[in-house]
Amino acid sequence: MKAKRLLFVMAMAGLLLAGTASASSITAHFDGLGQSVGVNVHYTDSGGGGHDEGTYAGVYVWTVTGGDFMPIHSELGAFCFDVASSISIGGTYSWSVQPLGAGFAPIPTPPGGALKQQQVDDLKKLYGYFYKPDTWSDLEAAAFGASVWEIVWESPASGLPSTYDVDADLLRVTGNGVEVRAQEMLDLVKNPIYAGTYSGQLYALYDQTAQDQLVGFGTGRQEPPVPESLTMLSVVAGVGGLGMYLRKRGQD
Repeated sequence: MKAKRLLFVMAMAGLLLAGTASASSITAHFDGLGQSVGVNVHYTDSGGGGHDEGTYAGVYVWTVTGGDFMPIHSELGAFCFDVASSISIGGTYSWSVQPLGAGFAPIPTPPGGALKQQQVDDLKKLYGYFYKPDTWSDLEAAAFGASVWEIVWESPASGLPSTYDVDADLLRVTGNGVEVRAQEMLDLVKNPIYAGTYSGQLYALYDQTAQDQLVGFGTGRQEPPVPESLTMLSVVAGVGGLGMYLRKRGQD
């Protein structure tokens, strides 16, 4: 499936969702992996146990078959929201759905418990900066998925980290260079100079048995407005520069 087609379908689904305020469930068939890369994952569960596994980070492609979250059958791309559950290609799964916000508890719950506002904000920044399914490579998609895992799972009960380290602590992702690009993404997410606002909505698809998924609709970054005085100054400077250029041309 072409990435641009997937983006178009997701955008259309987003428009339909805008008029479906009572949406609360979804059933979908797992078609397989979209853009993705194989990685090794180590994570610590809420009870302190350690786990290691080989898996794929990246886009998970689904065909919606039921539920009231979307009124039509459609393909969508999602990202695994937890590392402690599994799904099988060709399987059909059902979830409850809610807009992502502070207090949401992924199932299984990470060591730090329900999501804090900082984690939600960081996920929104991640989507705002790096969610580009029409242009990204397999590595970009995989690094994005690994970053989602890191933000959600790297949450000790003692408090959230001020920075993320993809290959250390409660969650470690390594393999094929994914950790390098994911670290670059997360470093920018935590950069205090970030000033844009998120213009989309993230939804959590969650269930006691099916692997939780994260879906974004209408995603994108909206920069803060430029003060009117600066805008006018830019216009004046541009017109002035054009006048000087034209005068110089007339002297040649």
